[in-house]
Amino acid sequence: MDARIKSLNLRRRSRCLDITTFVILLIIFFLLTRTRTEEVLPSPIPWEVRVFLDRIKPYEDYIQAEAKINTIDPNLIRALIWQESSGKADVKTYEGNPDWYNGKSLYSYGLCGLTLPAAEDMGYTGKEEDLIKPDINIKYAVKYLRHQINRYDGDVSKGLVAYNAGHWTGNYSYANLVWKKMKKIQDALASKYKEV
Repeated sequence: MDARIKSLNLRRRSRCLDITTFVILLIIFFLLTRTRTEEVLPSPIPWEVRVFLDRIKPYEDYIQAEAKINTIDPNLIRALIWQESSGKADVKTYEGNPDWYNGKSLYSYGLCGLTLPAAEDMGYTGKEEDLIKPDINIKYAVKYLRHQINRYDGDVSKGLVAYNAGHWTGNYSYANLVWKKMKKIQDALASKYKEV
């Protein structure tokens, strides 16, 4: 009988050690996983905002300079870029074949979705394909936005709509999209956006 009791006691101790070992390993795994998650996700900034802000970092100097020259909030310029190109500098979009544009096809270019007629209205005399260059694109797009805002007596929402359509259409949809993106950018920058 004593041998059977000893055998049962050894099994119980073995099970206790197995359970204790399992719990310790589970705690270690939880702590390691938690640390890795915190390293990967250091901030509460939505991923699409982080990706966008990372994408436009190379153009920040142009954005800041043109914001200062044209007295426009740099976050508004960032939001406009987000709306027009998602921060992709090499975008070329077909806009149609309007009768008023010499019967040629019309394209918008670059970060700000700038068209050649809009750039020419602001004094641009270069080649159409050069509008895709970020420095040129941002310079003439921000000038054009300032022109449209001034055209509508400082009303930024009407200026945004006119930037998109060429004139005030009576519909604030485009402006509302830009304002929402600007709010996300402001929230992200206020929460101390850091490089990931």
